[in-house]
This record gives sequence, C-alpha cells and structure tokens, in this order.
Amino acid sequence: MNLKTKSISIIILLCMICSCNNSQKQDDIEINHKEELTNEKLNDSIKESEVFYKKSDSLKEYCNERYNFCISYLASFMPQGESYNGDGQKFVSKDGKAVISAYGGLAIIDISDNIEKVYNTAISDEKITYKVLKNNYFIISGYDENNNIFYRKTVSKTINYFDEENTNIYQTLIITYPKSQIE
Repeated sequence: MNLKTKSISIIILLCMICSCNNSQKQDDIEINHKEELTNEKLNDSIKESEVFYKKSDSLKEYCNERYNFCISYLASFMPQGESYNGDGQKFVSKDGKAVISAYGGLAIIDISDNIEKVYNTAISDEKITYKVLKNNYFIISGYDENNNIFYRKTVSKTINYFDEENTNIYQTLIITYPKSQIE
C-alpha cells in the first residue's frame, strides 16, 4: 500500500464524527467504526493503515461548537476556515485534489426529519458502490459527478442546541479524492 493510499485510508479511519463531550476513547471509536463497515476492501485498508496511523503524530483536531462534534485530520490538510454560519469547515490537501468536509445541520420537519430521508437524498445524485443505512447513521461511498471517489458518513443525534434541549441534528463527514490517489 503506497503513501497516498495509506493517507486516504487514515483519513477515513480518523475522521469519524464524534461528540466533543463524548468521553469514549479514540481506540473505542476506531473499534466501533471498524465493526460498522462490512466491505472487505475497506476493512483491509483500515487494518493496513492502523499501523501507519499509530506511528503518525501529524494529526490535528477540529471541533465544531455549534453542532457539537470533533474530527481528527492529517496535519498536511489545510483548514479553509469555518463557514460564515459556523456549521462546519473544509480541509484541502496540499495538491488541492483531496477535500474533507465536516459540518452539521438541523433536522427540518418534513424535509430531513429522519435519517432515511437524508440518506435517500444523498444517494440520488451519486454512483454508489457501498452503502449502509442504520437507525441513526448512514455510510455511502462511490463516485461523484466529477468521477472522484467519495466517502460520506452522516449521523443523527440529539443535542442541546443553544437554549433548546433535545434538538435533532445531523453531523456529516465527506471525503473526496481523485481515483489517481488510491493506487
């Protein structure tokens, strides 16, 4: 596995969306994430990248206060600044070809009030090669409109949003990169 493939595998492994207030250890998050994935190729990539990841000290963390999530990302990715409304941030590789987007959003009644509606919207415009839909999250992977590879995980959560308790939200992570970076 070359360095680019390791980097992409590490990004997929590390960029799990998790609650900033969650006291669960990173090791537990990695184990849970691996159990969620049943695709053998992704599992093999994750297993191979774990050794590289554990040796790597070039990670940074981004936390979003508005939607209560954090991600770890490779330090070589450049943060693009939080969006004007504070819902998330993009991170771009040095060559500008790989992008990590992490953001949150409110669950809007009749539009996105359940995970299945968000999932159906997400799969409608993409060439999906892998998909999982559970009660509170979904994972999809495939090719976007520019034929880039993408990985997306969206999680449904309930948080205290400003003064409102038990507000339903979505936390989303999307990783996009060209096919040339996987080989």
